[in-house]
Amino acid sequence: MKKLISISVIILGIATQVLAQELRVSSYVETTSVSPKLGVSIGRVSEFGIEYGGFYQESKILEAWLMSAEGTANLPRFYEKTFYGLFFNYPVVSSDNFDVLFNVRTGVVNKLYFVITPSFMANYKPGNRISLGAGIGIRSFRPTLQSSISINI
Repeated sequence: MKKLISISVIILGIATQVLAQELRVSSYVETTSVSPKLGVSIGRVSEFGIEYGGFYQESKILEAWLMSAEGTANLPRFYEKTFYGLFFNYPVVSSDNFDVLFNVRTGVVNKLYFVITPSFMANYKPGNRISLGAGIGIRSFRPTLQSSISINI
């Protein structure tokens, strides 16, 4: 799995340089009704503001840090431990410092299930290369809250 992500990042980086497109790297935290998750994504931004790329998120890191031992013991048997795949961001509202994006992630959960998760993200750009984001999405018919920080390379 790590080899696949590393190879994907290298290929995407080379393709971005060759095609002279903008590359965006993001780190995000997603909170669901079951457990918090930490994730990273890397994507290419087109000239129209449409972003697409890959992501990887895992819950074990934040569970150990944020949840009590009793809370982690009471987790459901089949909750999301890892989630990885492809994402697509489409700008709904866009201005110089503020964007609202429709985000769709499709991927594999725990190497067993295929999942599609839609969400809306709002991004604020305090500078040219950095943006801060917050959003709300749906997973298993329950709301999820997201926060992110992105760097344009």
